[in-house]
Amino acid sequence: MKRIIYSVKDNARYLLNLCATFMSQFVSALSVLILTPLLLERLGTVHFGTYGVILNVVLFSSIFDFGLNVGFLKRLIEKKEDSLVLLNTVFFFFLGMFLLYIPLFFFLFSAGLVKMDDGIPFFALMTSVLIVQNILAAFFDVIIQSVNKIFLGRSIRVVKLLLEFFGLLLLSVKGSVPVLLIASATVNTLYIIALVYFSRRELVYCISLKYIQWNALVKHLGYSFWYFLNTVAVSLVFNSQVIMMNMIAGSTGVAKYLMITRFYDMMRIGLSNFTAVLFPVLASIQEEGRWDQIRSYFFRSLLRVSIMGGIIFVLVWWIGKPLFLQWSKFNDPEMSRLFMVFSVFILFIVIDNVSATFLGAFRENKASTLMALVQGALGLGLGYLLLLKMGVTGMALASLIALLLTNFWFNPWYLVKLIKKHMA
Repeated sequence: MKRIIYSVKDNARYLLNLCATFMSQFVSALSVLILTPLLLERLGTVHFGTYGVILNVVLFSSIFDFGLNVGFLKRLIEKKEDSLVLLNTVFFFFLGMFLLYIPLFFFLFSAGLVKMDDGIPFFALMTSVLIVQNILAAFFDVIIQSVNKIFLGRSIRVVKLLLEFFGLLLLSVKGSVPVLLIASATVNTLYIIALVYFSRRELVYCISLKYIQWNALVKHLGYSFWYFLNTVAVSLVFNSQVIMMNMIAGSTGVAKYLMITRFYDMMRIGLSNFTAVLFPVLASIQEEGRWDQIRSYFFRSLLRVSIMGGIIFVLVWWIGKPLFLQWSKFNDPEMSRLFMVFSVFILFIVIDNVSATFLGAFRENKASTLMALVQGALGLGLGYLLLLKMGVTGMALASLIALLLTNFWFNPWYLVKLIKKHMA
């Protein structure tokens, strides 16, 4: 009993961070479960497809932070840079990029690269606003994470999710995509204000143009380059399919794929939390050169996630499938096949995420990032071919094949090789 108590005390911050992260994901999952079928019903298939495509464009465009946020987290932990200069330089860079997003998305929407029936100027503006808000929210949350207070950032996010949930729930009766986007942007503004307030309690800083040093930005872009490429790879794997399907499969295909991805994202992100919250700790341990402890963390995390993922996988196949088909409102053979293929894909993605997180925390992710880019490109190429032959199930099957041929085996092999090298 004493051993358990001591273990809990030693891992108190990890457990607190993990519990807060799970609470955030639980609220997010509950919101998705309730809102997704409701929005499909109130918006209709076409408008729901438009709304889902915009949200996926926003998620895909997270690459526009150029990896600077993760790099900023790593540098705050290392404490080797002038944090005030770096903070202001990166902050104003993000604000400046907003001026480029509006004409960029106006062009993409107008050219039909992302299909929009009408309201193109408005959707271009709101897409740009939501992208900047997501990037800035991650930026200020990084400051809180750097002192290993992930629980604080997640608690603020829970409040944000609840506000957004009730806002969308009440406003969805209007059946208007613009109204929903404005509601999300309003809640995001309040969220960023809260993050700024609490982050300043952890790191004393002020925001002013006088602290900008563009040479610091150039240096930081170079430092964060591989984090940027990794973000590109992740976006290729998880968000680009919907944009491609919007051009090929039509509104019904997009709606089906959105339902399945939103359902499984809850499982993927939830199981990934066990490893994701270790990022600040892993970065600190690496600085101290404790590679024996890193090896222990890795194998324990891999075992824990694999067991939990396997249990949830069985439960999802046994109980979850009929519930999902009823929830999604698409109770047909194609949706049933898509569900089965995607469940296997997500299980392997969750297991792969363990080694990917460790490599990212050590900034040893160059090789894995290149492999992830191959995975994303292979998934898109195969996805296009299989989408034409098999429908939406082909897109999911292509993602699974691409993963098994690349990162699923490469990341753990490369990480173990790295650990052995440092322990020799």
